[in-house]
Amino acid sequence: MGLVLLESLVRFNQQLLVTYECVNAVGISLNLEEMLNHFLRIFVRKSEALAGGFWVEKNSKYILACGQGKKDIFASIEPIGVEESWEIVEKNEKEKILFVRIGGGIMSFMFILNDEEIELVESILRSLYTKLDNAINACLNHERLLMLNTKLQEQVNEEVEKNRQKDKHILQQSRLAQMGEMISMIAHQWRQPLGSISAVTASVKVKILLKKFDLTEEKGQEEIVRYLLESVDKIEHYVKFLSTTIDDFRNFFKPEKRKETVTLKDLIDRAFLVAGKALEVNGIALHRDEKSKRELTLYSNETMQVILNLIKNAEDALKERDISK
Repeated sequence: MGLVLLESLVRFNQQLLVTYECVNAVGISLNLEEMLNHFLRIFVRKSEALAGGFWVEKNSKYILACGQGKKDIFASIEPIGVEESWEIVEKNEKEKILFVRIGGGIMSFMFILNDEEIELVESILRSLYTKLDNAINACLNHERLLMLNTKLQEQVNEEVEKNRQKDKHILQQSRLAQMGEMISMIAHQWRQPLGSISAVTASVKVKILLKKFDLTEEKGQEEIVRYLLESVDKIEHYVKFLSTTIDDFRNFFKPEKRKETVTLKDLIDRAFLVAGKALEVNGIALHRDEKSKRELTLYSNETMQVILNLIKNAEDALKERDISK
């Protein structure tokens, strides 16, 4: 009687030790392969199994997801024809295989144990079943969540890129729509300096034809030279203005690749240089109240386009309401 009790205590103590170590092996990681390999390694060693593995079904065939023990035995513990949740199959007189459905797959272990020892191993595994099943499902859910997050991030990146391309296309379309107005603005901008150049050249021609300078005297020669130099300076000034205007319009339509540090006054000056003459021709005065001298780092051409749109919208509103003052 005492010997039987002692054997029972030894078995119970053994069961507690194995269960304790296996419990600590469950749920150590949210990586399914890492967690299962750790659990199988400890369970195979503590239960004296020849091999153990976790199988998942794909295309009506079981595939070994992870395994521990003797690798040449893995093929022998494949869960072919297993129907029950818990099933023990005798491979031969010595070898027995324990199959357990868990976590959407099947665990299998091969032992060389007697019936009593197999029952002990099964009872240990049953005591771990709920925690192990929950841990496997937690890992699977974590993997699904990671895949979902990755897919969502890819979709977000794709939509962001689509919107970026769409915005770029809209900006280009807006610029193309403004080209007609810009050509009109260029005409207004150039009318005054071209007229001034024409006036200077006409004045020079008239003075020469009317012989306003006495070229026979040194004083007259000095006067005509001074007059011609002043006229050339004026023409150069107007030509420089025309060239600057062309650069401003060309830069306006050029897609920017980098930001520029400017003040708001600089942007308004550029916009007014483009649109100012057209406003003047239409009898519209633009009043400016600039207090901020803060520098901004931005895409200056795009910002200038916004300012020009505001000026153009205001001009259209004044024309539509027929406001003369």
